Amino acid sequence: NFSGPKFLASAGNYIWVASTSGSKLTKVNKSDGTVASTVTLTSSPDETAFDGTYLWVLLTNGKIARVDSSDAVTYSSSAICATASGNDVISASSQYVVVSCWNGNSFYVIDKL
Repeated sequence: NFSGPKFLASAGNYIWVASTSGSKLTKVNKSDGTVASTVTLTSSPDETAFDGTYLWVLLTNGKIARVDSSDAVTYSSSAICATASGNDVISASSQYVVVSCWNGNSFYVIDKL
């Protein structure tokens, strides 16, 4: 049961569910559907991407959160997008995180945090 689910990301044996209600990420076991963990963020998630190692989350405050396999969260020191609008996009590869900001008509290629 999720409150305000917005985005999904497949990550290894898990599916991450990003919920705008309560600014939460929920890690669900693919094999049996049980909740493995829940992470509370400092702002609501706007978009998610998985690079094979980290889950990357663009937050509605414009910052980026990086979640590792132990659910530790690291935040970017400044906002990438002025404010995330729901039309923004984040993508991740083994080397870069790419963000497209709708409000500022901006496109960023960022070395990983």
